[in-house]
Amino acid sequence: MITCLNRINELAALQKTKGLTKAEQQEQKQLRMEYLAAIRGQVISTVETIKIIG
Repeated sequence: MITCLNRINELAALQKTKGLTKAEQQEQKQLRMEYLAAIRGQVISTVETIKIIG
């Protein structure tokens, strides 16, 4: 499981309720970038292991 997802969700909840500080906004942006990189890595790994038989 992607470890930063919990913190991303916490920051999203804070953003909806009371807003984020500049530091929290930067943290959120960085965590989202890490999350997307992890997802891309998983997709690439999965695609690379696919074998087409035909």
